[in-house]
Amino acid sequence: TNNTVRPMTIKSLLESQITPDGRITLDNAETSSAVIYGCIRQTKESSNFFDLIIEDGSNSITVRLYFNNDKHPSEPFEY
Repeated sequence: TNNTVRPMTIKSLLESQITPDGRITLDNAETSSAVIYGCIRQTKESSNFFDLIIEDGSNSITVRLYFNNDKHPSEPFEY
């Protein structure tokens, strides 16, 4: 089993294939996790989640972060 973490641009992540077991395949290489680095360009808050639009120069992607049931949305959280 390949449990590697691979740095990717958002463009390459969007072009990758996802296997039925949730692994990411790009350039014939399989990985279980990907890391992207970018700037948060926009946020949208709901009662139980944040949507973050992240841009890295190659493309943008929306990431949804859910709150824990015991944490109020106005409290700081790590992402």
